[in-house]
Amino acid sequence: MQRLSGKEMSELPTLKNSWLLTENDTIVDFGKMDDPKTVERDETVDASGKIMLPAWVDSHTHIIYAGNREQEFVDRTKGLTYEEIAAKGGGIPNSAKLLQKTPEEQLYQESDRNQIGLWPDDRSRTENVARGQKSGRKL
Repeated sequence: MQRLSGKEMSELPTLKNSWLLTENDTIVDFGKMDDPKTVERDETVDASGKIMLPAWVDSHTHIIYAGNREQEFVDRTKGLTYEEIAAKGGGIPNSAKLLQKTPEEQLYQESDRNQIGLWPDDRSRTENVARGQKSGRKL
């Protein structure tokens, strides 16, 4: 695995001509086809010409928040620094201000919507749910 940041995030790294070994819906190993692992298997699936994306990992998310920061992610993939994003009005301080201004009932309604799909049947398989910005509120 490799860590990606900035402009590197705009390109998805791939492992071409490879194999994937699963047991009980869990990936247990993978590698290049020129170095295959000899194992007993119940089924072989030919995925030639296909792309396998086993799951996304959302390393940081909030269930209760106001607005979104999708544009900031795009800005980061274009190489903008956090300072440049903040200068455009983005960043954590902006998120905290928006959270403070959002009516509590709206936050609860949006948190219900935000939870839909966070757990096992969604395409995102792992979440690190964060407590939230310092908003001056107890939610």
